[in-house]
Amino acid sequence: MMRITLPESFFFYSTLSLAFIFILWLFYYLKRRRLEKRRIFICRFCKERIEIEPGQITLRCPKCNAIQNIEIGV
Repeated sequence: MMRITLPESFFFYSTLSLAFIFILWLFYYLKRRRLEKRRIFICRFCKERIEIEPGQITLRCPKCNAIQNIEIGV
């Protein structure tokens, strides 16, 4: 049988938890970056995907009719 000490178990638990959080962050970061490249934004209220024209600053959601400002981060 394999024995694990308390410090080793804490190290493994911490490492796995941080790796899981990092993988989730990376997944959502890449998803958001892909959507920004395609010029598709998600409505903050109804979560509808909206394709916008280049240079467009505001948009109106076709599903919930909400007006939103587009914030483009560099």
